[in-house]
Amino acid sequence: RGSGIVRKVICTLLDNQEQTLNALAEAIQRSDYDALARLAHATKSGYGNVGASRLAALLSELEDAARARHIDTDYYQRLDVIRIEAQAVQDELKSYLYATDPDTPAGDATEPAQQR
Repeated sequence: RGSGIVRKVICTLLDNQEQTLNALAEAIQRSDYDALARLAHATKSGYGNVGASRLAALLSELEDAARARHIDTDYYQRLDVIRIEAQAVQDELKSYLYATDPDTPAGDATEPAQQR
């Protein structure tokens, strides 16, 4: 069923969001441009698939800067902007999950009702 697949994709993104943002921060701290580019690319793809185009574009810019090894880029500032947008996307995706399954408690929107 199509809506079940969409819910799973959204839930996976939401479940992994904080860990992914932390991994991006760690790659920045280590100046590991290869890891930063890989993480940004993978994350961009996931959010692009659910229509979060602004967040996907921000991640694409981060990926491009890391691939080019732009040492003058303020990666932490870019990550701060990504975190703000990621929070907005998270809120929107949770609202979508609740709207499509009102039995989902507000604090538990990342777990589909059929899996509880």
